[in-house]
Amino acid sequence: MKLRLAALEARAAVPPVRRASRVALMLGACVGLVGGVAAAANGTCPNGLPFCFAPNTPAVASQVNHNFLQLKEWLEQKVGTSGTADVTIAGPTTHTAAVRVQTGVTSNATTASGKPMFISGVISDGTTGGGGFEVRHDNLTQGIGIGFNTIYATGTAADQAVQIKARGAGTINLLSPVSMTGDLTCGSNAWGSGPTAVALQNRGPCTSAITSRCPNGQFVCGFVFNHGCGVNWWEEQFAVECCSL
Repeated sequence: MKLRLAALEARAAVPPVRRASRVALMLGACVGLVGGVAAAANGTCPNGLPFCFAPNTPAVASQVNHNFLQLKEWLEQKVGTSGTADVTIAGPTTHTAAVRVQTGVTSNATTASGKPMFISGVISDGTTGGGGFEVRHDNLTQGIGIGFNTIYATGTAADQAVQIKARGAGTINLLSPVSMTGDLTCGSNAWGSGPTAVALQNRGPCTSAITSRCPNGQFVCGFVFNHGCGVNWWEEQFAVECCSL
């Protein structure tokens, strides 16, 4: 008991200034622990947030709120203003894709650069199943799909046409040669131009060949023969009718 009393008296004899210095030193150590281990504001957090916290250490409210504000900002950069059902994708400020979808293992980041939308993945051409990007009616029975090289009709309907329609007086322009494996059906008998007859020319003897060709963009849709009275058969005149759709 005497020893304990002596220890208490000795502690009480420490000047107040010295005790205050000791408390300040301890608080400084705690703050240093929180600042150096529990929180980092230099952007080096593993999750990319401004502040990160260590387990079993106190978190500062202002830092937590700052992290939430950062998450909200990142979210709104992706989908627009929070709190609404709409999704708004802002245009890129640099040469990067605004929307980039990658479902395969091959990174498309470089290829997608500069494009407002880019989609890649393990998809078929659309003729053998699988397909790719699809847009369907709300009933899901009809729609249009895009494979890696095919535009196709999709859905559950037994038969569905694929339609291409220009707006107003606009035209549908095919800029490359056209190859067809099926029949061509024209829904109207109106010609875009023609028919125009190529000038008549003689058929010539059997030993010679004379050709009559339509202008570019037209095709032969008929023949015209002009056989004069008393003229030999090889001297008969003929012409072709050239038409264009």
